[in-house]
Amino acid sequence: LGYYSRANNLQRAAIQIMEEYGGSFPEHYEEILTLPGIGEYTAGAIASIAFGEAVPAIDGNVYRIYTRLCGDDSDITKTPFKKKLRSLLSNAVPVTEPGSYNQAWMDLGADICIPNGMPLCEKCPLAKSCKMAGKEEVLAYPVKKKKKARKIEEKTIFLLEYQGKYLLQKRPDKGLLAGLWEFPSQEGKLSLEEVKKQLHAMHAKAETIDMLGSAKHIFSHIEWHMLGYRICFDTIEQDFLEDF
Repeated sequence: LGYYSRANNLQRAAIQIMEEYGGSFPEHYEEILTLPGIGEYTAGAIASIAFGEAVPAIDGNVYRIYTRLCGDDSDITKTPFKKKLRSLLSNAVPVTEPGSYNQAWMDLGADICIPNGMPLCEKCPLAKSCKMAGKEEVLAYPVKKKKKARKIEEKTIFLLEYQGKYLLQKRPDKGLLAGLWEFPSQEGKLSLEEVKKQLHAMHAKAETIDMLGSAKHIFSHIEWHMLGYRICFDTIEQDFLEDF
């Protein structure tokens, strides 16, 4: 869900609102768009629904309904299509009730022109004008290029235990899971013998080494295939912690 970066963006946006807008949430689309973590769709939804500004709120529902309605087989991930659709809807949003207009698109996409399975064309108020209504081909819309296969990354995770406490390290401030705390890890899946050799080379003597098994964690573009070890120490040196 990206909730780590969203929490950071909420704080950054709150600071910006205090410093630049005197603590009052900005009311215009272009101003809202400058807030960290807010893109075109969210800015359009807030501006139209909360403040009555005549701007579109374009999300996956809108892409799906529009391409089916018009039989448009353009790749919706391409910039020219996005610009064309934004231009069309910017001219179509009514000055009165722009929020209701945008929410109508959302509701139509959520309840009738649904993303999974056949749309309920017999209930759709736009069916008579829709080029794909009632056709099997409707499921081919919207058109978008296939996602790249997720990159597989193999990792060995270490639970280093000393006197009932575990070693954690902080991830870099930028990139995947930025700023979060984690157990130490190394690239690749190390065998038990490889772990023992590494500890020996670092002059670290473990009381016990237990293999914890395998696990998998899936991100949008990466898969972590992990192997875990729990390593308990009677004594531990500061140099070891810094070098691990």
